[in-house]
Amino acid sequence: MLKPLAYCCLLTIAGLLAACSSTPSTDRPYLPVTLRQDSFSRTPGRDFDTLSIRRDAFSLLFDNQPYDGQGQRYHAAHVVVATNPQALAGITVGLKTQDSPYLEEGSGMAGTDLGYTSILPDTEGQHYLYYDTPTDHRVELLGTRPDGTRQLEWKISQVLVNEQDVPLAQTRLRALYFAVFIDHNLNEVVEAGELAKLAVRFTD
Repeated sequence: MLKPLAYCCLLTIAGLLAACSSTPSTDRPYLPVTLRQDSFSRTPGRDFDTLSIRRDAFSLLFDNQPYDGQGQRYHAAHVVVATNPQALAGITVGLKTQDSPYLEEGSGMAGTDLGYTSILPDTEGQHYLYYDTPTDHRVELLGTRPDGTRQLEWKISQVLVNEQDVPLAQTRLRALYFAVFIDHNLNEVVEAGELAKLAVRFTD
């Protein structure tokens, strides 16, 4: 039979475990980003977890807090694309955005009010992705979760080659590497749960 003190300790531990399991962590070690192409959908859980797909249009799906341009709450996704994973080696947890040419202020590459017509790999800059209003956004709004978090989709179908928009299926790319950073607390530092790196390999 358990002694009273031991019994109380067990109850305390059980209570703590229950509290942890019922409260979702906001400090996730890895930013959830899902790649989708047709019926294929996968969310990697480690750096450069390889995702193999056809050399054709695909999407990246992620959640973010509402972007508020008027209130200066710039909750955007900062995405760097490269054809060599070594180009993204310097983007790591602990990095201050001001210390990276890919993430520093002003590094967002120009797009239209409705997004980027093509991705720009191997460019010293970032794709600056946000959804503000139906007439001012660079990603699609899929829905809104009960807590107000937005479910967003970035559709990728073309690549800029020699200043021309070329369908992905017509390129000779063998792989693309993505670093996706979302600064949840807007403190301009890459922290745990704010970064994902993806390796997308083309099978044809």
